[in-house]
Amino acid sequence: MPKLDQDEIKKYWKIFTTLKPSDNKVNYDQVKPILYNSKLDTSVTNKIWFLADIDDDDNLDFEEFVICMRLLFDMVNKVTTEVPKELPDWLVPGSKTKLLEERKKNTEKERESDPKVEVKQVNWNVTDFQKSEYQSILNSISNNDQFTFASLSLNLKSKFFNLANSDYDKMWQLVNPKNLPSVQKYPAFYFIHILKQRNDLGCELPTTLPSQLAEICRNQASTPTNPKSIQNNPKPSTTSTTTTTTTSSTSTSTINKTNIPPVSPTNYNGNTALLKEQYEGLLRYKRQIANAVPTNSSATVNVSAIMDDLKSMEEQVASLEGFLNNRKTELQSINDQVKTFERN
Repeated sequence: MPKLDQDEIKKYWKIFTTLKPSDNKVNYDQVKPILYNSKLDTSVTNKIWFLADIDDDDNLDFEEFVICMRLLFDMVNKVTTEVPKELPDWLVPGSKTKLLEERKKNTEKERESDPKVEVKQVNWNVTDFQKSEYQSILNSISNNDQFTFASLSLNLKSKFFNLANSDYDKMWQLVNPKNLPSVQKYPAFYFIHILKQRNDLGCELPTTLPSQLAEICRNQASTPTNPKSIQNNPKPSTTSTTTTTTTSSTSTSTINKTNIPPVSPTNYNGNTALLKEQYEGLLRYKRQIANAVPTNSSATVNVSAIMDDLKSMEEQVASLEGFLNNRKTELQSINDQVKTFERN
């Protein structure tokens, strides 16, 4: 991590002076627009403010403001993925060294006097109510027992507000050790179960699964392996089927699906446009399947299920377009603010 240089300090001074400090200090309300426009989670910006406010007076002088801005920009620019627990020595100004040492001592005393709180662990038992809740979520996402990271996380983010993106990534890797484009119902079920307890109860994310569940996750394929599941889902799988053939007395139609890229956590978090393209590719594939079925075909084809999938894909593409437009608006707002600071 590069240390502070004079050009960087001058940039922070320009920002600091535009906030109209009083007695060489700015309060939280004055800095709040910058923290808000960073689009970082409030829990993250609160940690940054606490570390920067070394004298605990709820204000930042210029030296403390420099600390705040450096930590903020390192997070925004992804120089680091988390706020440090303690300030690095090179970021602590000499005038604040004694104050910081005193705060550390006071913090240690408070920890010793506070009762120890045990971190809650995930309860692997699932109640009937939870089963019904999770099944409802899965049914709203897909009806073919195959679930992508994007479809699950997009749905859950509208319900769970206390989770970081890294929580989703870690649990996806846990239930999907083979890094498949999608997972089956059972791993998806526990993906939701773990994240719900993390969101509602603050449970620690597990690093391993119970042996039976771990074996199921390791052995899962991209298509259901249960014969009953296959029988109950006659439509083609959206993740592993490479060709779909419809046979009648007069024609045979083959659809090739090799151009549809898998959706991964990295794609979702790093490139919304790519994710949109992937969903549109999947949507085109579903339309090809629907159009390839002859009206006089005697083959057993679940047309209703295919049309449901088409509708679901269209809704997800529309949702992603809205999400992408919002991100573009946010980016433009940040760029405008940066230009304002540079002009000043």
